[in-house]
Amino acid sequence: YKTLSAFAGNPYFIAPDMLEKDGLLLPGEAEQYDFGANSADIDYGRLFAARFKLLRLAFDRFCARGGKSDSGFLAFRRKNAVWLSDYALFMALKEHFGWKPWNEWEEGAAFRRPEVLRGYRRRLAVSVLFWQFVQYEFFCQWHQLKEYAGRNGIKIIGDLPFYVAYDSADVWSRRELFDLNPDGSIKLFSGIPSGDRDIRWGNPCYDWDRMKAKNYDWLAERIRIGAGMYDIMRIDHAVAFVHYYGIKDDGARGVWYPGPDSDRASATGIIDCVARERNMDIIVENLGNNNQRTHDLYDQLNWLGMRIFQHTVGDMHYGTRNIHLPQMYPQNVAAYTGTHDNETLAGLLAHKSDDDLEYMMTYLKASKREDLVWNAIDALYNSSAAKVIIPVQDVMSLGNESRICYEHDFEKSWRWRLDKISSISEVMQNRLRG
Repeated sequence: YKTLSAFAGNPYFIAPDMLEKDGLLLPGEAEQYDFGANSADIDYGRLFAARFKLLRLAFDRFCARGGKSDSGFLAFRRKNAVWLSDYALFMALKEHFGWKPWNEWEEGAAFRRPEVLRGYRRRLAVSVLFWQFVQYEFFCQWHQLKEYAGRNGIKIIGDLPFYVAYDSADVWSRRELFDLNPDGSIKLFSGIPSGDRDIRWGNPCYDWDRMKAKNYDWLAERIRIGAGMYDIMRIDHAVAFVHYYGIKDDGARGVWYPGPDSDRASATGIIDCVARERNMDIIVENLGNNNQRTHDLYDQLNWLGMRIFQHTVGDMHYGTRNIHLPQMYPQNVAAYTGTHDNETLAGLLAHKSDDDLEYMMTYLKASKREDLVWNAIDALYNSSAAKVIIPVQDVMSLGNESRICYEHDFEKSWRWRLDKISSISEVMQNRLRG
């Protein structure tokens, strides 16, 4: 949610063994670099220090064998010119200025003075080419993976953050599309109200009037890129199409503003059109701060909403009508045990008393607490939901040591990973197949 581009792929996903297979790395060369010792924990500091050195080594070999004139590379650059050129220059400048945010660069580069950018394009030409090469390798590998998945009957779901990072190629190159001050600082911050305070996310809100004046071209291209990567796309915080919460930097509470689709499908109409053209299904995060208009809009577009089983914990009792109970699911939803924002289901239940879980035990027909996670999974699969999504941590009944996102604790967040597929036992695999 703080990526440097809404379009570019994450270079950390580029597999060194595939670069080796292509002759861009020598056998065993990747093992000379330190990416961290714990295969179940992502060490971003070591990744940052080592991964780009390895990719530059591959880039040098790519250039040495005439890769700059490779027909596939040239075609990739042409096809993605609408975002790739600005992204590569942004990354080259960011590296040149010591990885500082763009608003702390030299004024001419930060505000894209044409003569200044022309000078930097010449001075940083090799670096610009490197960042284009990185994206070329990412997308080549990604599409190989997607084709392999498709041949094996597996669909890939991508997540689309509603807002983009302030320090990104998108804001730097398309400032007019965001709610910024003349000096480039954020005028209206995105966020949500929480009781008697606001939670400010730090991303700029969009300038929807200017977006609309440009026929939502930037948004449409974002969806097209996603449709080429995923079979299904989940749009985070989709409520903001109808109304969004904006917070000014003046100490006052935020305000709800009407979104582009507050009275009719506008931005969502563009998204739906692109998604249908590319045969991509849409899931929308419809949790919290929704009104009837949002529900009507999703139904009109035939987009799937979300139901989270964890949202029943603490509200599961005789007579409850909680919409997150499996028996309450309509067909047009995707049902989750939990998401990246939650504890694992086993972790959540671990600190609940037997009294707290008494009705859940009955509801899920569980004879002991240890059965609750898998009985909940079975209940979701037996519901009317169109799709069911189970985090792998819940498949494995893991505790909170494997939680993905910790609210307000960025050091611990997004670090856990499944180190090997054999960690999923044969019993679990057979239950999933069943």
